[in-house]
Amino acid sequence: MVRDPLRRFVSEWEHVVRGATWKGASLICNGHAATEAELPPCFRRNWINVTLHDFIECSTNLGINRQTRMLANLSIVGCYNTSTSDLTYDARHYLMLASAKENLRNMAFFGLTGHQELSQILFEKTFNLNFITKFKDTPTSKTWSGRVNLSNVQRDKILHLNRFDVMLYQYARDLFFQRLQMLAERRKDSSLRNFIHTSIIKY
Repeated sequence: MVRDPLRRFVSEWEHVVRGATWKGASLICNGHAATEAELPPCFRRNWINVTLHDFIECSTNLGINRQTRMLANLSIVGCYNTSTSDLTYDARHYLMLASAKENLRNMAFFGLTGHQELSQILFEKTFNLNFITKFKDTPTSKTWSGRVNLSNVQRDKILHLNRFDVMLYQYARDLFFQRLQMLAERRKDSSLRNFIHTSIIKY
């Protein structure tokens, strides 16, 4: 599931505020775990009650462009070791972005968090499986991240920091609706076609 980068980043900040650390997670790439020298931690014990400002300002915060990093083949940029690379920050991330797009494109299915109903339809028709419960879209205003009031400065800073996730999300959204369009054209179910076409027009 791919999520709007602004809301995803704010949601992760809120998760960390509540005590999430991911200390048990191993960052393995090419069979080796990332070292502390390669990835200095933003905190030692926990980051409970961290301010949004401090969460944004930690340059090694793995929440920044997380979706691009997690979908990319990191071995093409030397994993987490940036000290021996001649690549600039942007050049490195553009390579990761291209890899993430390719991997996303090659997946049989992916969905969008902000489009639960359409994601369910695409999954069910792709794999010929039906969920017992029908998914529902939750208005942004009713989510944790949607209730955070960001200043324009904070919003612009988050979007700039996560600019590669922004580009990935734009690509994912376009591809997602292309797949739905193809699905609608193949189906003989007029109600399904109409629902998909109406959703695409709204998009």
